[in-house]
This record gives sequence, C-alpha cells and structure tokens, in this order.
Amino acid sequence: MNYLKRFVMAILLVSAFVSTAFATALTKDTLKIGTESTYPPYEFRGKDGSLQGYEIELAEAVAAKIGKKIEWIDMAFDGLIPALLTGKLDVVAAGLSTTPERQKKVAFTLPVGKSLCGFLTRPDSNIKDVEDLKGKILALQLGSYYEKYAHSLEGVTVKLYQKNDDCVREVALGRADAVMLDSAVSKELLQAKDFKGKVVIAFEKMIHKYPRAMAVSKNDPELLAAINDAMQKMTDSGEMKALNDKWF
Repeated sequence: MNYLKRFVMAILLVSAFVSTAFATALTKDTLKIGTESTYPPYEFRGKDGSLQGYEIELAEAVAAKIGKKIEWIDMAFDGLIPALLTGKLDVVAAGLSTTPERQKKVAFTLPVGKSLCGFLTRPDSNIKDVEDLKGKILALQLGSYYEKYAHSLEGVTVKLYQKNDDCVREVALGRADAVMLDSAVSKELLQAKDFKGKVVIAFEKMIHKYPRAMAVSKNDPELLAAINDAMQKMTDSGEMKALNDKWF
C-alpha cells in the first residue's frame, strides 16, 4: 500500500511539473522580454538611458493589446535564445532573423522587418564589395546570423564581439577593416557621436531572405497566437505602418 501511495504521488508530481513547465505565459501579468540594446533603430538606449526603438515600441504596443506589462531584460545577444529555451524569458525582441537553424529551436511571430546588410568601413578604405574583404579583418557581433556567412568568405579573418557598437569601434580605431550590420542599424550608427565621420557604408548586400521577427517558446502556442493576433490588428489599423514610418 505504501508503495502504491508513493507511486501515485510520483505520478502527480511529474504531472504537476509538466503542466507548469508548459503553462502559457499568458497566465502571468508581466512578460519577460529579452533584448540587446545596441541595435538601433530596432532597440537601443536613449540619452536618458531608457530602452527605445522600433521593436521596443512594437513589443510594448503588442503587450498593451493583450493586457500585459513588460519586464525588459537587456542581455548579450548570444544568450537570448538559450534564456528563452530555459524559461528565463517569455519573448525575444532583438532583430532576430528567422533562419532555419533558429526555427528548429523557437517559434517566430509575424515578420517585423527585412534583412538587408550594410558593410561599414573607414572613409579611406578601398573595400567596395565582398571580394575586397579577402585578406581583411571583419568584425561581427557574437551570435549573429552573419557569422556563418562571414566564415564562408575565403581569406577573411573574422573577429567576434559582444555588442554591435564594439564592432564599429574596432573599425573606427583601425583594429578591424569592416563590420557587417543590418542596413538600417548601420545607418543609425553612422550618426552616433563616437563614430560620425569615422566610418561609412561601403556597400549593401542581401545576405539571406529570412525576415526578422520576435521569438517565443515552441511550447507556448497560445502566447504566439496572441502576439500574432495583436500584430495583425496593428497592421489592419495602420499602426504598424505608422511605427515603421517613424523608425525607418
């Protein structure tokens, strides 16, 4: 009898753990949303230190529509998906490209943008196309989709950094020859106080066809559906276009 009781208790505990592990984040008042704030105009820190940008405003608008508050968690880009997979985050809003590798791990929302890449160099650089990168040092953010593409380039030395502005700084200081960034991001960083006049966009290139989107756990289809419904309503009402026009 004692054995039977212990067996039943074990089954109940496992069931409780499973139901908790896969409970939708919609049961919570506050969503934990992860980002990496060196990716303007998608997400960045304003002069007052607050999080700003296209995807920040989009996420806040979506959260308001589904009746949730947000706890923003600003962290290293390469730690965002692992944090989502382990339940430390409910959503990632960080300009993620919806690559096949990432689609195996997480569920993506409706698209939030396209992925045209800009290559930044110093003004006196002779780099005008991908072929000119041979023998050069290319700076990239750790965990970026562009990393795979960069390693496929023959004769190019790839150096990885935690933040996008660290990559641009390396180019401005002459410790790297070029940096790959989302085109919209590269245009924003050109105007930053630390980089203005020190870097230019040498050329732009479509590296892949995968749009950008926010990400949620594959185990939370309810949250995904709620976010997509809110985004669709924003598209239908014109809010999405207004937000896009504001930031791009």
